[in-house]
Amino acid sequence: ESVRTAAEDALLKIGEPTVEPLIAALRDASVQEAAAGALDKMGWQPGQDENGAAYWVVKRQWNKCIDVGPPAVAPLSAALRADDWEVCHAAAVALGQIGDASAVEPLGAALKANHSGVGNAAACALGQIGGPRAVGPLIAALEDDRIGVAAARALGQIGDARAVELLVAALLKNIAWVRQAVALAKADTFVICSAGDWAGVSAAAAEALGQIGDPRAIEPLIAALNDRDSRTWSAAPLTVLPRRGTSGLFNSALSAVTVARAAAAEALGQIGDPRAVESLIDVVVHYDTALGTHEDDDVRAAAAKALGQIRDRRATESLLGMLGWGDRNVRSAAARALGQIGDPRATKPLLSEAKDTNGDVQAAAAEALEQIRNSLISALDHLPEKENAAQIVAALGELGDSRAVEPLLGLLIRAEPELRKVALSVLETKFSQEARVQTALPGFREKWAKEEASVVEEPERQVHTQEGASDMRIEDLIRVLQRSNAAVALGAGSELATRANVLGDAVVEPLLTAIDEPEMLARYRLLKSSGQWRNDPDAGLLVLELTKRVLTQRGLLGTGSVA
Repeated sequence: ESVRTAAEDALLKIGEPTVEPLIAALRDASVQEAAAGALDKMGWQPGQDENGAAYWVVKRQWNKCIDVGPPAVAPLSAALRADDWEVCHAAAVALGQIGDASAVEPLGAALKANHSGVGNAAACALGQIGGPRAVGPLIAALEDDRIGVAAARALGQIGDARAVELLVAALLKNIAWVRQAVALAKADTFVICSAGDWAGVSAAAAEALGQIGDPRAIEPLIAALNDRDSRTWSAAPLTVLPRRGTSGLFNSALSAVTVARAAAAEALGQIGDPRAVESLIDVVVHYDTALGTHEDDDVRAAAAKALGQIRDRRATESLLGMLGWGDRNVRSAAARALGQIGDPRATKPLLSEAKDTNGDVQAAAAEALEQIRNSLISALDHLPEKENAAQIVAALGELGDSRAVEPLLGLLIRAEPELRKVALSVLETKFSQEARVQTALPGFREKWAKEEASVVEEPERQVHTQEGASDMRIEDLIRVLQRSNAAVALGAGSELATRANVLGDAVVEPLLTAIDEPEMLARYRLLKSSGQWRNDPDAGLLVLELTKRVLTQRGLLGTGSVA
């Protein structure tokens, strides 16, 4: 300190002409502190230029350097070569904040610094700066276990597809490592390995692949997700230890493997490809009979989140099963995923979860219900086109949202009869106190009575006169069978039987469904799937027997055979 003060005083005695040399001396590591002190005593004020930035580097005022912006790149780059690793680290962080592409080359060199803290900071800075020039140094850094995690994350941040193959290699490196360890564990052999570094890089690589979103990553990510060998570590003898033989490091490695698999699940969700759905569902429902355990809760929660992002309704049943799981994070993840998928079947279970004693689960269920509510109300505009229209209408009734009243009333005008019945039931049971419902429903009922009479009248005439009966729709013939007098209904049944000899399934299934014969329908499907069913003449004979059954139930026919 005394030497520096003496140097400052000596420089001051020279006077004003020393300002320029002092500014130049800010870049000389051997005298820069003395030069900065001398400039202070002279009352010199740094500007927003390279000289000012060089001054702030000496003073270790890194935020001031960032404020200077791109002119600070050169002095900060020089600071990356300082002997003090903390100075190098701070300089790298500042360069990342500035984000100027001219810093890519010096930061790339800093990736090879002896201190891993410097290399990690340089990798993060390159990720912030981005651009194609940053990709090459970061790809090379993936091979360095000390900074591989930061390098992978930076590559994900940049999003350059050139990194995909190397990131996949880093991801899969963990699988080979774990399999080797498990094999040695079974032989009661000591395992000499790093403490989960590869697993950490694998997790970061998975995250990066999810951010890049390249479909080439899907199969490797699924392979990493399905790598259940890592779970057998918990049952392996504790003679399987990392270097130094500490169980703490062993548990750290186990934890890192779990993180890697969870990261793979989340990456698959980010990419959003339906090819991942089955593997993600398998993680959700998997039960290991040998270990007597389900998947790790963190991995299950990540898989649920991914299924929500993909929004595939094949996952609904499995996610509903997760709502009963003990871990609150798993239940919350399942609830949110169900909200994203928007399947109306989730409405009742989510209403139950909204009353859960855990606040996180309550909030997740409430959020999911709001998503489903908005989705269902939007769907009402095109509801007759949707296969699950009745489920949507029923779910809106469960939610009891008054915004559904007008769209539901609209269904009473334009929907098919069966869907109108569901809409009417919802309006009567859930919204009967709404003034708009009380006013509108009587008029609709009167209108329907007239429509129903006319709907039956024309098909009856066609069957009775045999004018165009062969051209009638199957559903119209079924309606005549259910509503007309004995002679006309029998004619409709005969026409259906004739068609069944040719069309088979196209007649039998809708007829069994319409006349509400679930047991016979189930038996018919079983016979058909087992190959014991023949369309001709079995289908026609079955339709004739069903005609007899309908007419008997309606009191229009005795127990005699219909021939």
